[in-house]
Amino acid sequence: MKLVNQTLILLFFVLVKAHSGLSQDTIRTNIIIDSLENEIFYLTTEESRPIAYFSPVFTPVCVDGTCYPIKINLYWDLGGNYLKYNLDYNEILTKVEHLPFSDFDYGLLHRVIANNKSALANFTIYELTTDAESKVDGITGATRPELQGAFVPDALYTSYTLWHLARKPKLQLEEFTTKQIFHSQFFHHVLATPQLGGQELALNYLLEQHENMAVRDVLAPIIDSTDNQLTAKCIAFIPEFELVQSRELLVSTYSKSGNAEVKKCILSRWGNEVELTALELETVANNLGSQATTFERELRLLVAYKEWTENVYFILLNKINHSTNMMRREKIKRLLYSRENDFPRKFKRQLKERK
Repeated sequence: MKLVNQTLILLFFVLVKAHSGLSQDTIRTNIIIDSLENEIFYLTTEESRPIAYFSPVFTPVCVDGTCYPIKINLYWDLGGNYLKYNLDYNEILTKVEHLPFSDFDYGLLHRVIANNKSALANFTIYELTTDAESKVDGITGATRPELQGAFVPDALYTSYTLWHLARKPKLQLEEFTTKQIFHSQFFHHVLATPQLGGQELALNYLLEQHENMAVRDVLAPIIDSTDNQLTAKCIAFIPEFELVQSRELLVSTYSKSGNAEVKKCILSRWGNEVELTALELETVANNLGSQATTFERELRLLVAYKEWTENVYFILLNKINHSTNMMRREKIKRLLYSRENDFPRKFKRQLKERK
């Protein structure tokens, strides 16, 4: 949390400096995103650490033959993904008939631009209405029904233009990050800082540098030495055909991890892609209830497996006897006694001795 706050504070100060003009922390990329020569700039700290990309965009948005100029600042993370927008002082956005955006409209516009699955992706600007001769937005209501909810009301063309502008430079930004940042001393900084949005790109770059090695061998040192979002991303990167060879690594990671996202990632891979070994099943049982956020997933995974080892029965009994959480204890008890007909002989004997 401290790292997140530090990054956000740092980003705030850098952006404030950027609005006052091109500062020493603003570097030209020579990436032009449209025919109006709008350029993207690379933002860094005073120590040259990477922060984000931004472009002071000026573009006309045309509705019914009338063009409305827009001045807006767009921001991208190091992976080329849209981050946010803001406006310079005294700048506003307007809708049809020059009606100013409301506070709600400004918030909605961010959500519209950020939606990677938007229906705006499926149409050209000439296909936004059902009738080429019709006016749009609040004038005739001829907007395509498929676009319902995909734009700010009465600002269809503005929403469309900015949504596409925000996605247009992704490949160029990925290339700039790879060539200009990853080839510098800041590669590991990006790899270790999820807030910069370049982790997946950095992992792909790392694997390309070691293309003759198995993916698990490249990523194992990172998985072993971290317990955070990067660990989870590395685990997700291991290809399915390498999961069997990665069993010891994942068991070890699951047992020592205190990070819920790491555990969820391993559970997802175990639940969907492999038949669990006795050691993996016992590892899930041993960790059952240690974290509230993974308890239900661990429970479901144990329910799904019909064949338990003898150790699993004893592990679950121990969990029942030592659990301080009443709800979890009852759920574990129900799980255990749902297999009463399968109790191993040694386990039945121990239960009798306890009575």
